[in-house]
Amino acid sequence: MLLDIRNLSIMLRMETEYLQVCKGVDLSINEGEICSLVGSSGSGKSIIIKAIMGMYGHDMKVTVDNFRFMNCDLTNVDVNTRRKILSREIAIIFQEARASLDPALPVGTQMKNSLSYRSFDDKWYRLPFWKNRTINNVLHKVGIKDTKIILRSLPHQLSEILCQKIIIAMALARKPKLLIADSPISGMTSSSQLQILKLFHSYAENQKGTLLYITNDLGPASNLMDTIKMLYCGKIVESGSKEQVINNPHHPFTQSMINAIPDFNRQQKIKTRFDVLGGDPPEFTRTPIGCPLGPRCPYADKECNSMPPITKVKNGYFRCYYPLNMEKDSELK
Repeated sequence: MLLDIRNLSIMLRMETEYLQVCKGVDLSINEGEICSLVGSSGSGKSIIIKAIMGMYGHDMKVTVDNFRFMNCDLTNVDVNTRRKILSREIAIIFQEARASLDPALPVGTQMKNSLSYRSFDDKWYRLPFWKNRTINNVLHKVGIKDTKIILRSLPHQLSEILCQKIIIAMALARKPKLLIADSPISGMTSSSQLQILKLFHSYAENQKGTLLYITNDLGPASNLMDTIKMLYCGKIVESGSKEQVINNPHHPFTQSMINAIPDFNRQQKIKTRFDVLGGDPPEFTRTPIGCPLGPRCPYADKECNSMPPITKVKNGYFRCYYPLNMEKDSELK
């Protein structure tokens, strides 16, 4: 087990009090695994990353029952120490790429500063030529051909998509034990998305790396994932292997996310409606009592006024009083 987090709870400071945005989150990732955290916008995905990495100040309170990384117990370690330990072995691709780069330094300087000894396969890695060669290679892999102009440019002189590819290149060049990618391919063309997803697969397959892939869309990266965790309103409502979650979902929110994936092999009528849940996700200041999906769920009943317990199934679990596709589970048994 590379990363094992149990009962993670996060509270954000409001004007007069703290507001709970995530509660009871369990996140376990095996070495060499591609785990995906899937949820709609505002469900708490990016906040969970900041809590894991210790990237927060006094406006955020984080509690956890168990926190282990690479067989190192970080449960009772202070935030600054935890941040130093994790930063050596974890690389993050943030959602806002340009904001992740230093606006005053050329891209080439920033990429050289981000490289570690692990980035090189040769003992001559200290030579400037070797650094330039490594940077050019990794930029070519993400689809950037004219590297000389890019490396001399400042971040504000480049498009958001180019900055996004540079951040991905910087993260992959470090060869981290764990790579956290927060919506890394949003806004890219289909060919660029496919190229980046192949790079992530190669990173996990050839370098034995581990990937935590965060997205609000199951479509483009569904073939990449090994395990999927569905996050709604700060709570994991379903977790399991890719085959279990996509082919046999039990939670209505998971089913709605699968229904939102367009099927280009099937002819649709003009003005066909998408089969999605009605309404919008609730704000954290107005979360419903009990099951967070309650007001939007077509199967909700009185029981849903209390939080559903965890129901374990083969290769995963879910939280729902009225689960879907249970007949398929009994047929498999």
